[in-house]
Amino acid sequence: MHEAVAGWRMNRMLSGSSVLICSPNWLGDTLMFLPAFQLWRAACPEMRVTVLARPRVAELWSMVPHIERIIAMESGAAGLLRTVSTIRTAGCDTAYLGPLSWRVALVPFLAGVTHRIGFPGHGRRGLLSVIRPPPVGRMHQTREYALLMMGRVPEADKLRRPDLRIPPVDIEHILKDGSPRRFG
Repeated sequence: MHEAVAGWRMNRMLSGSSVLICSPNWLGDTLMFLPAFQLWRAACPEMRVTVLARPRVAELWSMVPHIERIIAMESGAAGLLRTVSTIRTAGCDTAYLGPLSWRVALVPFLAGVTHRIGFPGHGRRGLLSVIRPPPVGRMHQTREYALLMMGRVPEADKLRRPDLRIPPVDIEHILKDGSPRRFG
């Protein structure tokens, strides 16, 4: 059996057929999350993936291959309830919580997602069904995200640069102006 698959049987048992990835809130943090997501995705290619992201990073996720759906996290109490309803209809049975925020843990909890996997802290322990032990000592954030997604820290060479499918119009804009039109 492939090492990536054999090493994460527990992860696969927790992951049903539809997984919710709760994205980090900032662009840089999301870029550091992507190598861990890609490693997890390689081990679980059959999973349907829905991403919950703030609008400012949702467009970045649209460039990531093998994502079935992207849900933009709405703000305010009414937005929270609409987001919960949208996730409930998506039918996700497992959620990986990238941000450490209480609100991000609350959304899959209220949506009825069975397995909510994350690090403890910020008063959200009761909202998690699987608590990953927090990282011991200092480590790069990309490796922390791998610990969240995989249940262990992989060798650094297993974490690859983000695989993004940048639309040609954005490439043209970058070459012309030095920044993508969407994130400027």
